[in-house]
Amino acid sequence: MKAVVIAGGRGTRLRPLTLSVTKPLIEFCNKPILEYQIRAAIEGGVNHVILATCNISNDIKQIIENLQRKYKIKIECSIENVPLGTAGPIKLAEQIIMDPDDPSENILVFNGDIICNYPITELISAHICKDADVTILATKVENPSSFGVILHNDDMRVDKFVEKPSEFIGNLISAGMYVMNKRVIADIPLKNTSIERFLFPKIAERHRLYCYPFEGLWSDVGTPKDYLKAQELYIKLLSQTFEHENQLLHSTSFGNLFSTSDEPRLSDTDPGATLVEDLSEIKFNVIPPILIHPDAVIGKGCKIGPNVCISSNVTIGEGCRIRNSSIMSDVNIGNYCFIDGAILGWSCKLNNWTHIEGLSVFGEEVEINESLVVCGSYILPHKIISESIYQSGTIIM
Repeated sequence: MKAVVIAGGRGTRLRPLTLSVTKPLIEFCNKPILEYQIRAAIEGGVNHVILATCNISNDIKQIIENLQRKYKIKIECSIENVPLGTAGPIKLAEQIIMDPDDPSENILVFNGDIICNYPITELISAHICKDADVTILATKVENPSSFGVILHNDDMRVDKFVEKPSEFIGNLISAGMYVMNKRVIADIPLKNTSIERFLFPKIAERHRLYCYPFEGLWSDVGTPKDYLKAQELYIKLLSQTFEHENQLLHSTSFGNLFSTSDEPRLSDTDPGATLVEDLSEIKFNVIPPILIHPDAVIGKGCKIGPNVCISSNVTIGEGCRIRNSSIMSDVNIGNYCFIDGAILGWSCKLNNWTHIEGLSVFGEEVEINESLVVCGSYILPHKIISESIYQSGTIIM
């Protein structure tokens, strides 16, 4: 069985991060977003993933090769030279999908910016049981106006699919994952086409579109605000996999997890996780839950958390305060810095006494000079900031 990950968009909502790396390969809780979807696809019996994207650099090739080796799965890129929307990339990859050596009648389709507890097996079973053309994974949200809303009958057959409705008609939305019968590809034109606005309404008209509602972790990570919220939810989910009353440190495949959970279970979120009992080397203070890569170096007197993810090869000086932030790999943070609500891209450097607050996103290799303040700003890659930025919403080109 094959899976298609739709990643052909320009990732404009996650800039400046996507100026360096395509969106599905951006780190999320110390793993590329694509890795979460690959793990889910494998659970559903997938052995071949097609990454539908608009570009592929040498760095991206290296990440894909690493994922192929790690999961022993084939990952193939389908490159679109012009934008094809959310349905066109499936048509473009038709020749790969219709491989005669693949006996499956269906494919899995993932949006490239979703973090979710994917109920893969249940979704596929529901699709086969209904003999559907397409079955949409569905979830409920508080504000459905930014999503495709699903109206269905008692048999979960979709009567109507409304993309981003202007008025409230329901709060069950598409969760950005589908099981699709291969015959549906014949309905898709090879041009910029929306799966939500064109294909789903067409299939619903012939009563062949179904949904599978689920409750569990689901988040769109397509904007910095959503990214940090998803990180908070996911780290909390990780912490709930351990039964301990006090703050303890767990070694997981995502990094070292500081958790205060008293939930009485170990789930499949990270079955290889173990408890680290020797905390004598920890010289900083934590407010769980937080996630720290084991090779990160954190100075004494720091206070980290809650909702902080620190990636590999990060160095943090003494006396820093960090909360509600994501620190990506190879970042260097000086002494006595304050960081709240920020995403720091790869290889950034914050000199001593830097103060970052508001929703700020730094691209790759941004440097902030000593004692500066940055409020709610977006800074493109390779910039050196020599003056404070107090105006929220500032974009440094």
